[in-house]
Amino acid sequence: MTSFTNEMKWYSTEENYTIPDAMMKFTKENGISDNPKQLPEWVKTLSSEKSGEAAAESMKSVVSRYKGELIAWDVMNENIHFHF
Repeated sequence: MTSFTNEMKWYSTEENYTIPDAMMKFTKENGISDNPKQLPEWVKTLSSEKSGEAAAESMKSVVSRYKGELIAWDVMNENIHFHF
């Protein structure tokens, strides 16, 4: 499984894709991809609309719980594409 942290964010790719290009090349050459197992099984039974609502509720839950304790939080939402 792969996870690109900052390498594909706007400030990292505005003028230079060298690092994310190299990372993508490495993942392809080594058979590394996203992991569909990161998506809860019950979400796979939902419609696209309902899975989007469930993802929003999950994010609200975490944000509410840790409100005021963090200055930023990257939401890991890439794996929801396995459902669509």
